[in-house]
Amino acid sequence: MGHYLEALNELGRRFRVNIAIVEKKPSNKAVVAYCMDKRIPCVTIATYEDILKATEHLGKIDLTIVASFGTILKKSYIRRCRNIVNVHAGDTARYRGRHPLPCAIIDRAKTMGVTIHLIDSEKIDAGPVLAKVIMPIDYSISYAANEKHLRVMIGPLVGSVLERYKAAGAITGFSEPSGKYYTPLSRGEIRCIIGASKLSKAVCR
Repeated sequence: MGHYLEALNELGRRFRVNIAIVEKKPSNKAVVAYCMDKRIPCVTIATYEDILKATEHLGKIDLTIVASFGTILKKSYIRRCRNIVNVHAGDTARYRGRHPLPCAIIDRAKTMGVTIHLIDSEKIDAGPVLAKVIMPIDYSISYAANEKHLRVMIGPLVGSVLERYKAAGAITGFSEPSGKYYTPLSRGEIRCIIGASKLSKAVCR
């Protein structure tokens, strides 16, 4: 589920993918194209109920990968899955929620991160951690350049988790303190951050 092609590519290299689910966003074009090339069924959804309809034929689900997907999974889906792995482009010990990197930039945080964690409840970005990487935010460059550095780490992290799963048949993580949950930023705040040629010049709040 979601538009991070890096995660889907790692999954597709190791397992047969029964279905890919995306939201109706321009950022999902690469995932849709990948699915067409690999002949993977791909469904575009608008609501949580659409997810249930799209997957009801699967019955119990062994593994779900969530990677930049805005629709929140609820108990009715979670309890059907043996393992749900979420790719969060932030440090869950500090920034939970939809816009972790923009929130870190607004706070003038020194670091950004990627956290791979389990979803075992409806609490957002708060499940056991499977893998994590932390790196500095470079305020002398743009948001896009920082995000590019961050996304380079998604494939290797997801790959390492899937290799552990392939070897053991299960995934276990470790608990850590959950950071603050940040509500989604406004369109104006997002435009301010994304539009700045240098993040040091972005004053968005």
